[in-house]
Amino acid sequence: MAKKQKKNGGGTPATVALTEAGTSFTVHAYEHDPASPSYGEEAARALGVSPTGCSRRWWRTSTAS
Repeated sequence: MAKKQKKNGGGTPATVALTEAGTSFTVHAYEHDPASPSYGEEAARALGVSPTGCSRRWWRTSTAS
């Protein structure tokens, strides 16, 4: 089976979808530690926010449509 071509220079499925929809967003990149047990907690630490607060903020944002 052929691999799918990456669109818009790659990215995650979410960033590709946002780009295709014309939605503006900001990528907050950080160096991933392969030994980290949780992507979410690691990302929250890198952004300097509480993992709990980050979850609540995501829930409000993702359900406010």
